[in-house]
Amino acid sequence: MDVIVGSAAHAWCEQATCRALEPALLPGSTSVGTAVHLEHLVPSRVGERVTVRAEVEHADGRRVVLAVTATDAGGTVVGRGTVERVVVDVQRFLSGLRSSTSPRRRHERS
Repeated sequence: MDVIVGSAAHAWCEQATCRALEPALLPGSTSVGTAVHLEHLVPSRVGERVTVRAEVEHADGRRVVLAVTATDAGGTVVGRGTVERVVVDVQRFLSGLRSSTSPRRRHERS
C-alpha cells in the first residue's frame, strides 16, 4: 500500500514541535524529545500534502508538552497527539553524551 507510515508521521511531528519551540529557546539551548503519542485517524497516500501544526499545551520548568495536529490538503485531520520535549543546555547535554560512551564509564556499568 502506498500510504504514509507511522515513522514518517512521527518525524514530521517531532520537526513541527522543534520549530514551535525554537523562538523561545535561549542561545545555547535546544530541546530533546522524551515521549510521543500519536493517533492515526485517516490514511494519507504517499505524495499527498500533509501539514503538521504544533502548539504548547503545557509547560512545567524545562518539560514542555505540545499538541500536534496533522491535516491533509482538504483540511481533514489525519492524525493528532502530543509530543513531550525537555529543554537542555547543548554543551552540557553533549558532554554527558560523550562521557556516557567513554570506556571508563562502560567499564563502571559492567
